[in-house]
Amino acid sequence: MPSERRLRRMRMRPSMVSVPSGSELWVPPADRPAPPAPPKNLVTATQEWLDTWKEEGTSRDLEIVTLLMEPDTPIVPGQRTILELDRQDVDKFRDAMRANRGSNDKVHIVPLGFVEKNVENRPIRVMPVGALAELVDPTTLYTKGEVVIRLVGRMQIRKVVSATSKLVVHASLLQDEEPFKDNLPPLAEETMQIVYRLYDRCNAEEAEVKRLQSKWELADKAAKRQPLTAKVDSFLELESAVSGDRILSWVSFCAMEYHFDTQTRYWALEQVNPVMRLEVVKQGLQEPCVADHSPLHSPRWAAGSQSFQIAIYMLEGPSIAAYALLIIASLVPSLSMARRSALVVIDMSVEQVGDLSYRKQQVIDTIGRLIDSNAFDLCVDSRLWITDPSKSSLPTLYPTVGRASTKGAELIPELRDKNMVFVHKWNYSGFTSPSRLSDVLKEHRIQEVFMTGINTNYCVFATALDAFYQQYTVRVIEDAVSSIEGAQGHKDGLRWISKFMGGDVVVTSHDAINRTNDAPVA
Repeated sequence: MPSERRLRRMRMRPSMVSVPSGSELWVPPADRPAPPAPPKNLVTATQEWLDTWKEEGTSRDLEIVTLLMEPDTPIVPGQRTILELDRQDVDKFRDAMRANRGSNDKVHIVPLGFVEKNVENRPIRVMPVGALAELVDPTTLYTKGEVVIRLVGRMQIRKVVSATSKLVVHASLLQDEEPFKDNLPPLAEETMQIVYRLYDRCNAEEAEVKRLQSKWELADKAAKRQPLTAKVDSFLELESAVSGDRILSWVSFCAMEYHFDTQTRYWALEQVNPVMRLEVVKQGLQEPCVADHSPLHSPRWAAGSQSFQIAIYMLEGPSIAAYALLIIASLVPSLSMARRSALVVIDMSVEQVGDLSYRKQQVIDTIGRLIDSNAFDLCVDSRLWITDPSKSSLPTLYPTVGRASTKGAELIPELRDKNMVFVHKWNYSGFTSPSRLSDVLKEHRIQEVFMTGINTNYCVFATALDAFYQQYTVRVIEDAVSSIEGAQGHKDGLRWISKFMGGDVVVTSHDAINRTNDAPVA
């Protein structure tokens, strides 16, 4: 078994929980037997189980384990990870494993369902495609609450059968199309060889960057990653008949583990055309890892993947049509690299706007016009809404401002009927934890942010600077921001913004609408 340093770790409930003094702590019972180690032929038995299901071509009721979709969540086949389970999850995991074992005691299959983050005013949603994982090592399940799994397949979730004490779904096996069998087109073979080289190169460059940053543990993990050839071979050697299509499938999946965001990996999980997926992988790996915030993890590529997703859904002809489409997409980058933008409206609350005198009505009217223009892919209401004063530094300076559920903290009436996503703000910057602004922008694959609201020299400046640090393209709309410190405070804020982020950051509302609608391809 590889060392834990080589495996990516993930919690089913990733948020840390503080334990109050005097709380009852769970200790595994001494008389509870540890599960037996899996037999050496476990993986072979797992493949036989999958092949049998494929031959049957039927749907099954499966008890699934749900995982929150986060940056480190294992999603695509080929990913291997350690699940860290809480006390109540250990029994759920064991029951799900037993329920899906069937008559073959050698098979330890764990169906995984993916759940979106719980967005306010929206029910929890189980994603329509899940994964099938094999149990690699359960020996520390009861002692440490840890288990090693490896993803080996996919399933299409048709409906939820039961959602009481356990979640049972009706699902069918999801397989790639096999248009080429053993006769792969030369372009596909060439792309596959490029992906092999790019994957190993990206890992090596990431390790070097981490060394230069003195992040030795991360550098060591990146350096010890298995070469893509060995990783793919470990799956292919289990199959009785290896076709060109199966090689394409495993290469396109295995190469996605470290250098693609969650949305792109889930897009890949849904797709059934391995050639299309392989082309996406190649383009995603072509950007070198050159900084702490690698371009490979930026929202830029995710925007492109959405175009591929739309394109593949529109295809009704044979798979060769999809192959032709990806060639066209590679020749016309604008098909897959459209820039996505967000309008961020900062602190337009009743109490804060009430203290504003300089250009008050102009700012309100301009923000309303910007939202109504439909020129942005997302509009965000980023407003102080402090539910726990201990998580913010502002209550020590402004004890009554931004307190959740007070009338003063509510959005001004002029903007309440506008189409915006409300994201709690906790400090000067809208990005400061525990705000979800960064997550919301990534979920919508945003690349360019346009700042509006108040105050130019406080929260607008702080939020814009953090967006700049996170490598978004930042614009501050001059006629849609103001300050309670009047014209001088407003001018100071714009001067700092231009000094720290560049003179082209400050734009007018007219420029913002036109530049968003006609934005050049990145």
